[in-house]
Amino acid sequence: MKKTDYHPNHSTGSFPHQEMQRGLNRWVGGLRTIIEDPENSPITANISELADLKKDFTDQGVHQTEERFRALIENSTDGILMCSADGTLLYTSPSIDRLFEHETGRLVGAKGLEFVHPDEQESTRLVWADLLRTPGNIARVEVRYRHKDGSWHWMEAVGTNLLHEPSIQAVVVNFRDITERIQGRKALDIQMSYFQQLFENSPAGIAILDEKDIILNANKAFEKIFQYPVEETRGHNIRDLIVSPSYRKEAKELSAAVRNRQVVQKETLRTRKDGSFVHVSIMGYPIIMDNEIIGVFAVYSDATERKRLEEHLREMQKMESIGTLAGGIAHDFNNILLVIIAHVSMLERFRAQPRKFARSVEILKKMTLRAHALVKQLLTFARKSEVIMASVQVNEIMHDMMKLMTETFPKTIMISSQFQKNLPMITGDANQLHQVLLNLCVNARDAMPKGGTIQFVTEIVQGKFLRTTHPNANAKEYVRLGISDTGTGMDAATRARIFEPFFTTKKRGKGTGLGLAVVYGIVENHNGFIDVESDIGRGTTFHIYFPAEQ
Repeated sequence: MKKTDYHPNHSTGSFPHQEMQRGLNRWVGGLRTIIEDPENSPITANISELADLKKDFTDQGVHQTEERFRALIENSTDGILMCSADGTLLYTSPSIDRLFEHETGRLVGAKGLEFVHPDEQESTRLVWADLLRTPGNIARVEVRYRHKDGSWHWMEAVGTNLLHEPSIQAVVVNFRDITERIQGRKALDIQMSYFQQLFENSPAGIAILDEKDIILNANKAFEKIFQYPVEETRGHNIRDLIVSPSYRKEAKELSAAVRNRQVVQKETLRTRKDGSFVHVSIMGYPIIMDNEIIGVFAVYSDATERKRLEEHLREMQKMESIGTLAGGIAHDFNNILLVIIAHVSMLERFRAQPRKFARSVEILKKMTLRAHALVKQLLTFARKSEVIMASVQVNEIMHDMMKLMTETFPKTIMISSQFQKNLPMITGDANQLHQVLLNLCVNARDAMPKGGTIQFVTEIVQGKFLRTTHPNANAKEYVRLGISDTGTGMDAATRARIFEPFFTTKKRGKGTGLGLAVVYGIVENHNGFIDVESDIGRGTTFHIYFPAEQ
């Protein structure tokens, strides 16, 4: 009886089976044929032996694998070569030839080191020696290799020691052209060098802060201004080092503005290591990476000398402004003296007339007090004093100026006012604020040679409205001072230049052109803003805004 069984492989349809029949080990096909004798003793007989099928199958698999690896190597963008232990090239892939533009296989038999740039040959020898020291070792180098045209290309070479592998017995090296990467790295290094030199040699003090205002680094100029060695600054919050308690709120507001992606600028006082104050001009820039603020550049300039010169300039200009009032003052003071002299001469005659005598004495007293008040006002405006920032009531400053104008301006000029009650205080120097008003009022008087009206106005303005014209107006409320005249006015070209130092429309000898420049500087130093409205024949109005105290 003959029985035939078919055993397909479920995944491929066939699979070589191994049969053991009476000690005989054979590879046969998926068709198994067994002949049974009457005694049911199975024997192997009359089968189509396929003893060579395993060999054929294995050879086919190896061939396919070789083809795949060959395709992978020959189409790789990386160059691949094989070297003997002495560095002789045994095999080069087509991509090696493409990288160096040599004919395929022309490099075989050459020494790989002869293509390496002379400056890197010694270091390459050392790496090669280390690579050969241990089987399976891997080494990576960046070296320049000579192109066919004689140029040098930067290559990243990764070598693997496979000399111990019987089927390979070589060092396999992968090459990748990294010339563009090296050039980009060099360009970045140059830029970093430029920045480092600028940072170290800048005349301005620079501190690099992280997102929490911790100092990461500072330059020599920063050390010179604040007297802190750079090593002592790193890791400290900048406010703990150079900001006095009275300026902490201001410093926090500046920091918040920078973190709101603003570039801030401020002239203020900071503290040196010895506790002394230094006038500085601060600029803060956000450091942005991937659209995220990761830190701040804080740039400081020592403004001590400039502030001294500005103060000297203000004093000179103040004397100039008071000098322009001299004519009116002299005339008014002369009238006072004439009244005093007249009544003094009449006292002797009125000695026997008590009522007339008493009246003359009363007039003398009033004239003397008026002269005293006039001199006191002049001394108040003319005095030189240190800048003292304190809480100031603007309405009181305006009243003082109105009194001086009434005493010294021609009677053809009328003075009016419109003050808002319960006006909040501002932080400022009263003497400098007097000078701002004096300069503006003198300009208004000169613009009305035939007389006119000067009006003083105060009111509260919300910061959100002021920010439409002045984006840096960060305070919640501002106090506005308005000074208007009915004079000749200005055209657009003149308005654009009025705050320039030494610019003036007055005749030679009638002014230095510093008055409005000083006004602008004082307002800016008080964190304020100034606008002007004017047209020819329609007068001029100056609007000054100071942050209200909260």
